[in-house]
Amino acid sequence: MCEPYGSKQAAVKRNRFTRVRSLLEQGLPPNLGNHKGDSLLMLASYHGHAEAARLLPDFYADAALCSND
Repeated sequence: MCEPYGSKQAAVKRNRFTRVRSLLEQGLPPNLGNHKGDSLLMLASYHGHAEAARLLPDFYADAALCSND
């Protein structure tokens, strides 16, 4: 599932851990991607947000996804 880059991806990119957890608990798809195909897990990892990167697999984020690059 790909959606335009938005506030959900920005929450991960800006390390808003509490917001990310809340969004996931409310049903945010853990494999949500931006226009380049970067998943939330990719964004958290790329930006060095270990706490979010550890949280996403708990919500079944797929670590094997590839971006469009």
